[in-house]
Amino acid sequence: MNPILKSFRSISLLALISCVPTLYAAASATDDLKARITTLEFKLEAIQTRLDKLENKGETKPSAVQPQTQIGPAPTPSPISVVLIKKSLEQTEPSASTTKQISLMLLFKNSSGKDIVSFTGVMHFFDLTKKELISFELPLEQVIPNGKESSWLGQLDAVPALGNYAGFLNLENINIISEYWPKRIVFSDGSQQIFESK
Repeated sequence: MNPILKSFRSISLLALISCVPTLYAAASATDDLKARITTLEFKLEAIQTRLDKLENKGETKPSAVQPQTQIGPAPTPSPISVVLIKKSLEQTEPSASTTKQISLMLLFKNSSGKDIVSFTGVMHFFDLTKKELISFELPLEQVIPNGKESSWLGQLDAVPALGNYAGFLNLENINIISEYWPKRIVFSDGSQQIFESK
C-alpha cells in the first residue's frame, strides 16, 4: 500500500476515535433532557387532574385571604367599655340665643381581643334605675390597642333632642351608668365586626 494513503487512513481513524466520547456525551445529555421533559409532563398532568377534581367537586381554589367581616348582635359585655370622667355645661357667650354646650371627657377601653382603629355606635347614659338620660351617635377614628384605654374630649349641644340633659348634668358621675353600643368596629388587621341594633 502507498505509504501516504496508509498514513492518511491512520489519521482519519484516530480522528474518528477521538470524536466518539464527544458524540456519546451529546447523546447522554439529550437522553437526560428527554427524561426531564417527560418528568415535567407527568407532573403537569397530575396537577391538571387535581384541578379537574376540584372543579368537579365544586371545591374552592386557593385565593388571596380577604379581611373578615362578622355580623351579629352586640355581645354582653360590649367589646368597648366606657367610663364618664367629667362633664360640665358651658356657654361661650352671655346671650340667651347662644346654644349651651355640654363638655364631656370619656375613657374608652378595648376588650375586643384585637387592636381597634375606628368604631361607630351610640353613647348612652342611664341613671341607677337604668332610665336613659341622654344618648347620641359617636363615631371615632381612634386607635386603641387591645386591652388598652384611650380618652376622648368632646362637646354636645344642650338641646331637647339629646334627652334629659338637665338630669344628666345634675347627677354625680358615680350615679351615672355609661354604655357604648357599637354598630361597627374596624380592626388593625383589616377585619371588622358589624353589630345588629339592640
